[in-house]
Amino acid sequence: VMRMCKTDMVSFINEEYDLFKQQAIAKSIDFEYQHDCEELLAGDSFSVGAFQVEILSPELPTQEGANEDSLVLLATADVDGNGEGDWSFLLTGDAEAEVIEPLVGSKLEEVDVLKVPHHGSAGSVSSEMLNELQPRLALVSVGENNRYGHPTHEALSLLESAGARIARTDEMGDVVCKLRQDGIRVECLK
Repeated sequence: VMRMCKTDMVSFINEEYDLFKQQAIAKSIDFEYQHDCEELLAGDSFSVGAFQVEILSPELPTQEGANEDSLVLLATADVDGNGEGDWSFLLTGDAEAEVIEPLVGSKLEEVDVLKVPHHGSAGSVSSEMLNELQPRLALVSVGENNRYGHPTHEALSLLESAGARIARTDEMGDVVCKLRQDGIRVECLK
């Protein structure tokens, strides 16, 4: 669950957070807690700079913290300042295709950039989902030589078949998308 505070800070309140807070206080580290926070769920939206961000999922969190509780965000960038979205990004966290697919068509159309769900795991994408979204760029956030074997060959094949250009953090390091009116410049920092 995402909480937006008046200080534009995002905070996650759970047992780990409480333990962190207790340890900070025990070590006399100044600790400021935000009391005026708003929980954000599907249907909520906010602006950050040139981006308009809409929360697509979850409708309600399961409180289990599972992958289906990942925030799914549609961010639209107005690069030229004319009030219309120039570029769209689907940010999926660890949600998998089963969470994304019901959003396609009703809340989602084509996107320019897809942050590939769940590090490119076997259930992260489907051909149906990718045929509808038609991402031009697919970003795979994944650790090098990870024990899960992510991204899977299946996910990469589906992304390639959909015509997406793939940028992987395990091979390219940090991936930066610089937005311009005439395109998205991708820089890799490895």
